[in-house]
Amino acid sequence: MGGRGFTAIELITVIVLIGIVSVVAIPRIQNTKEFSERAFHDSLRSAIDYARKSAVAGRRYVCAVLTPGALGSGKIELFIDANLLPETPGGNVDCASTHLRLPTGDSLVAPRDVDLTTGVGILTIVFSPLGEPQSMARIPLTSRQRISIGTQSLVVEPWTGLVH
Repeated sequence: MGGRGFTAIELITVIVLIGIVSVVAIPRIQNTKEFSERAFHDSLRSAIDYARKSAVAGRRYVCAVLTPGALGSGKIELFIDANLLPETPGGNVDCASTHLRLPTGDSLVAPRDVDLTTGVGILTIVFSPLGEPQSMARIPLTSRQRISIGTQSLVVEPWTGLVH
């Protein structure tokens, strides 16, 4: 004939390759919840670590307030207690005095398909000027604080404030 067109083997090879790509790629494209959870997990970890580092750098008390919620209603906000000095004996930390902006904005809100749970309702972690996680009464935390992001989880270690 004149060499025009494709042979049957070439057409079958292309169809098989398209089938293999669709079997592998389409499920990954459709399941974006895992990617959203991982992205929010990493962002939340960075926000909590930012709160700890801000407390140390500014020699001040910084609060990380986590509000749990389902399907994108969970969030974290950071606050500075501008009135309480590290040398001041006693007294509670005021976690609503001054808002501390995250590098990405005022607060970090979970994506619409991600659940944020703390196990205790609203979780407030206060970081001292030494970076230690404490309660609002300035008592060092002695147990791990666990935060769940869908199927992922974060842990804030007592005494050090390490987030992993």
